[in-house]
Amino acid sequence: MALLAQAGAVAPAPAAAGPEPSAPEVRVVPPPSAPKDAPADPSAAVAPGGQDGSAPADAEAKPAGGPGEEPAGQPPAPAGPVSPDPLIRLPTEAKEVVLTIDDGPGPLTERFLAVLEAEEVPAVFFWLSGSRSLPLAAEVVRQGHQIGTHTVSHPRLLQLQPGEAAAQITESQAALEAAAGVPVRFFRPPYGEHDRQIREIAAARGMSTVLWTVDSRDWALADDPEQIVANVLQQVKPGALILIHERAQTLAVLPDLIRALREAGYTFIPLPEPDPLPRAVASDG
Repeated sequence: MALLAQAGAVAPAPAAAGPEPSAPEVRVVPPPSAPKDAPADPSAAVAPGGQDGSAPADAEAKPAGGPGEEPAGQPPAPAGPVSPDPLIRLPTEAKEVVLTIDDGPGPLTERFLAVLEAEEVPAVFFWLSGSRSLPLAAEVVRQGHQIGTHTVSHPRLLQLQPGEAAAQITESQAALEAAAGVPVRFFRPPYGEHDRQIREIAAARGMSTVLWTVDSRDWALADDPEQIVANVLQQVKPGALILIHERAQTLAVLPDLIRALREAGYTFIPLPEPDPLPRAVASDG
């Protein structure tokens, strides 16, 4: 069983300067005044109300709730409903961590995959289904990684109408499943902002809402990539979910980050699949 945060709405953190897209492949319309600060230890809070990155450079700007580009083929059937409680860290005292990578796919995805393959590290990619690079999902799965949805276009879900928020979650899941050919069982809300209704939408589709324990703050460290490694080492603990993004500065230090964590005694593991809720048993009265 996963260690869970308590339910409830998440208030946004104060606004701060946001990250720049990694490459100007297409125009992206980012959310206004994006808050960028997440608590260092979300296990002490309902959820991190801060930054988890802007849309990748090749994500297409779409109306809120609009579908992504779905490849041909039928996605797998949705899994049964799971618990709506969010996952913040794994309930273990073993020195095991999960590496999660947000805001792809994009121009750097294949280079991230190459580093992970060389270092023999599994990762969880939280992707935007509006990206033109979505067909890379099949390669990610082939290499043994996991994929979760990060919505279609990275909006602030709590600022959308309920139907628009639901479309961002369900349509992105369907597009990713069609591209990857496997069920998508994980959902990460943009900016970490969520409430119970958002989590229940994901849970009804068989997805666990996944937050994070360690915020590398890599989006803000283009000029000081070594600080990414320092930030992670300062916060890491057994069972941590580590948040990084598909950014050039993160790619530059990813081998160093992996080796530093291993030298500290940590191993990298996948996310556990969420358990379906037990079926209700009808009463005879």
